[in-house]
Amino acid sequence: MKPEAAFKKMSRNERYNALREEGTYVGGRIHGGHSIYLYTWRGLYVELYMRTGLNCVDWIEIQRNKAIISEYADNVDLKDLF
Repeated sequence: MKPEAAFKKMSRNERYNALREEGTYVGGRIHGGHSIYLYTWRGLYVELYMRTGLNCVDWIEIQRNKAIISEYADNVDLKDLF
């Protein structure tokens, strides 16, 4: 089964565990009342939405929108690479 199809079949808890075990954290952003964290998982970009101020995951979804993914680039510090 392809990673996207497998991810879509998972429950929210299964998605969360998949990100914890196999995901790579990329960055975070704030939008509305949520702290949003971007991960890569098996070649996919995945966002985890947490309600700001609470330890509560509202949803976890695949993100394909390049404009949204590029928002995370603003928070990347490249100084350590040079």
